[in-house]
Amino acid sequence: MNDKGETSTQSVLLIPVVMTLFFMAIHVVTLSRASHIAQAVSLRGAQMASYSFGSEGMAASLNEMEIMATDLGARLEEVPRVYTSGGMATVVVTVRVRPLVPFLSTHITRTSSVPLEVFMLQDER
Repeated sequence: MNDKGETSTQSVLLIPVVMTLFFMAIHVVTLSRASHIAQAVSLRGAQMASYSFGSEGMAASLNEMEIMATDLGARLEEVPRVYTSGGMATVVVTVRVRPLVPFLSTHITRTSSVPLEVFMLQDER
C-alpha cells in the first residue's frame, strides 16, 4: 500500500484545526484576565467615588482607574463612566483585548456599585 499522500492530506486538514483551537484557548484565557482586571478597576473606581465628592473627587477616581489599568497591563477602551444616584456610586469600565480569533469578543465591560459614605458630626449621631 502507498500511504504517502494520505499522511500529507491528514496533516493539511488537522493542522489548521489544532491551531484554531490553540488560539481560541489563548483568547479565552486573555478574556478571563481582562475580565478580572476590569472588575478590579471598576471596584476601585467605585470605592474612590463613594468617598470623593465633587468634580475633583471624580477626576481623582478616573485618574486612579487609568493608572491601575495601565499597571495591570490593560487598555481602557473608553473613559470609565462614574455616576452617583440613590445613595450608590456606580462605575462602568470597558477593557479592550487584542483579537486573536476574529469572531470572538474584543472587549469586556464590568460594573461595580458601592454605597456612598455619609459623614456625620459627633452631635448628629
